[in-house]
Amino acid sequence: MNLLAGPWPSTTLALSRWYKASIDEVFEAFTNPELLRQWWGPRNFTIEDLSFPAVEGGEYRVRLRAPDGSTYAHSGTFQEVRRPDRLCYSWRWTEGPFPDDDTLVELDFHAEDGGTRVELVHSRFPDRATRDAHGGWVDSLERLTTWLARGPGPG
Repeated sequence: MNLLAGPWPSTTLALSRWYKASIDEVFEAFTNPELLRQWWGPRNFTIEDLSFPAVEGGEYRVRLRAPDGSTYAHSGTFQEVRRPDRLCYSWRWTEGPFPDDDTLVELDFHAEDGGTRVELVHSRFPDRATRDAHGGWVDSLERLTTWLARGPGPG
């Protein structure tokens, strides 16, 4: 996992990760609800509820359950879906300890070195502390590495 270079404001989380998989496979992993259920979220969290229509204007919702039983939910609207190289959607917490400010997730997918580089920029956090509390992205991107190496399937 690398921080994504750039002149980002202190309220922006910017990460880059390379995957040994085709750009189509990685984009599908980020947009297909059945695949998302298998890897997305912080380590040891499970997806309890998911509606993820990855089309421009589509409204999504996600509810995650933590190991301690608490739930975290967010929702938003897809603003840009350009298969297989760009995905952009709003993000607003609807359940959990985080402020309910609208933030923005931008994912760019690049075919690179026989695999795919994903550049993730999550911006518009109200402050650095809220940005830093979104470390679940690091876990999610690491879980995707493991999931891709194992191959799609149950669990």
